Amino acid sequence: MGFEIEISNLKKNYSYLTAISDLNARLEKGDFITLFGPNGAGKSTLLKILSTLLKPSEGNVVISGHDLGKNRNEIRKIIGFVSHQNMLYENLTAFENLKFISTFYSIKKPDEICGKLLQDIGLYERRSDPVKTFSSGMKQRLSIARTLINNPKILFLDEPYNGLDQEGIESFSSILSDLKSKGHTIFLTTHNIDEGLELSDRLMILNKGKLVFDQKNIYRKEEFKEIYFSVLKN
Repeated sequence: MGFEIEISNLKKNYSYLTAISDLNARLEKGDFITLFGPNGAGKSTLLKILSTLLKPSEGNVVISGHDLGKNRNEIRKIIGFVSHQNMLYENLTAFENLKFISTFYSIKKPDEICGKLLQDIGLYERRSDPVKTFSSGMKQRLSIARTLINNPKILFLDEPYNGLDQEGIESFSSILSDLKSKGHTIFLTTHNIDEGLELSDRLMILNKGKLVFDQKNIYRKEEFKEIYFSVLKN
């Protein structure tokens, strides 16, 4: 397996703090990585950098052979990103939101793809309803479908379970399991250990901008909780 993502000496400084400090990591194709860390650890900042939304202060990132500093547009074609903002058009219907996003990609049979995604996330019966009538959980589900419209080979997911109802959690976990089985690379951040351990095969912990734990071993929940809180104390 080759490296899908290579992060070298990555730093992100703001005037008031260092959000990411000397971070190095190599992620293989097909890895399902869960990045844990407390609020303010730098998780969202890291994913925004990897998703081309933020420029690093120092260091280098190569994603699927593309240098982040030189080939941002090429990287955007092969990634999907779920953030805290759903980036949906409230006055459009669920189907119209997906159809509009599909126009940015060379997608064959977009109506079929949009319909299938709406079925997968349990919103097909509401496909003709304006998004402004949706609950926060339904909007999050539609945001996830929006991210999957171009069948991205790499997914960056920043606290994707936030706001999801139980049906949404089950639908999304099923989608992630399917993507994992097909060899997609998935990088998920969460502070919820139960959710993070369910599908991942590589665990990381970020604390105060530093990567303080990185293991491919699979841990039982209670065992990893002990590791997690021990690492944060140091």
